[in-house]
Amino acid sequence: MSPHIHNSVRSRRSPASAAKGPERRRRDRERSRRVRFAIVRIVSACVRRLPLRVATALGDVAGLAAWMFDRKRRGRALRQLELAFGDAMPADERRRVARRCHRLLGRAVFAWYPLQRLGADGALRHVAGDVPPDVRAALDAGRGAVLVSPHTGMLELAGLWYARRLGAVAVVRDSAGDPVAARQVEMRREIGVRTVEHGGARELVRVLRAGGVVAMLADHDIHRARGAFVPFFGRPAHTPVGPAALAVRLGVPVIFAWIEWRSFTRHEMRFGPLLEPRPGLVGEDATLELTARITAAVEACVRARPAEWIWMHDRWRTRPEDLPEAPCWPRTT
Repeated sequence: MSPHIHNSVRSRRSPASAAKGPERRRRDRERSRRVRFAIVRIVSACVRRLPLRVATALGDVAGLAAWMFDRKRRGRALRQLELAFGDAMPADERRRVARRCHRLLGRAVFAWYPLQRLGADGALRHVAGDVPPDVRAALDAGRGAVLVSPHTGMLELAGLWYARRLGAVAVVRDSAGDPVAARQVEMRREIGVRTVEHGGARELVRVLRAGGVVAMLADHDIHRARGAFVPFFGRPAHTPVGPAALAVRLGVPVIFAWIEWRSFTRHEMRFGPLLEPRPGLVGEDATLELTARITAAVEACVRARPAEWIWMHDRWRTRPEDLPEAPCWPRTT
C-alpha cells in the first residue's frame, strides 16, 4: 500500500473535554463503555426470546424515541441530508427520511436478537436473493474478491448472508477495551460469521490468495483509517482506501453488494456489477480511482433508498483543508 495514502488521526475534542486530564478522559470512556454494555445486555436478554414481529415493532418504537429525544443525532442526520441533497430534496422530505432512518436502525438492532436465536438457517429464511452469475464465475475461478457493502439495511443479517453464501470473512473494528464491540464479535462467531479485526492485513491477504472473499465497509469517515478524498454527493469525502488497495495489490475484483428492507421482517440481497482495477493505472492512482468508483456505487445505492442509509454519521466531518497532505481523486494540478 502506498505510503502517501494518509493515515488520518484527528483530535475533535470539545473545549470542556480538552480541559480534562488524560486520566479523567480515560475513566469517562471506560464508564461510558460499561454503561453501554449494561444496556446492550439488558436489551438483548429482554428481546431475544420475543417473536420476531414483536421485537421488530419494539425496534421501530425505540428508533422513533431516539428521533424524538436525541437532538444531537437528529440534527446531524438533517444536516447530512441537506449537504447531500440540498434543494433537490425539500426540507419536509429530508425530515421524513431522517425520521424513517432512525426507525429502521432501531428495527434492525432489535430484530437481530430473535433472528440470532433462530440460528443461521432460520435467520436466512428471511432474506431473498442469489449470487449473480458474474460473481459466482469469478469465485469459481479461484480469483478471490473484496466485497464492499454500505451501511444500509440490516447489516448483521447481510454479514451472515455473505458468510454462508460466499464464505466471506468480515473485517470488523478493533474490540480491545470495548465490551460492546467484543460482544458483537462473539455473537457473529456464534452464528457462524468469521471475523478479522482491523490491523489483520496479513490474514486478509491469505484469504484472498486462497480464492476467498473479504467483506468490508468503506462508506464512513473513519479517522483512524487510511483514507483519501473522493467525490460523494458532489463533495469531497474522506473515504477508507483499504478495499481498493487490497484489490489493486492482489489483482482481484470488488463485489459491491447491499441488503434492502422488503417488508416488516423480509429482506433482499442486491448486487452491482463487478468492479475491476482500471487497466493502465498503477499504485496509488489505481487505488484512488477504484475507491472513487466504489464510492459512486454507494451514492447510487443511497440515492435510490435514502432512508436505509445511516445519516447520523458525520460523513463530511474531515475536510480537505484539514488534511492538505491527503490524496484526492480526481487529481488536482
